[in-house]
Amino acid sequence: SHSCSVHDRTGSKHSRWSPDGSVHQSGYVRVTIPGKGRQFMHRYVMEQHLGRKLLRDEHVHHINGDPLDNRLENLIVLSNADHQRAEISQRRALQ
Repeated sequence: SHSCSVHDRTGSKHSRWSPDGSVHQSGYVRVTIPGKGRQFMHRYVMEQHLGRKLLRDEHVHHINGDPLDNRLENLIVLSNADHQRAEISQRRALQ
């Protein structure tokens, strides 16, 4: 039934589910960091890996193009110019 199909797409079965249940309208997972507030998970993961805050002009790129895949091996820090090139290249590959 319709009500069952809607129920099946909520919670952990929903395609946009995240551990804290928060996916920003941009499609990126946001988490609450105690003492710091809300932050995009991909930036938080990379900052933890680097042991420092990201610089303003550093972008964290999802290598496979999936904004919900925040595994460290799927993330790379790029300059703004390099990030723009990577995004354009990914869009062209999908066409």
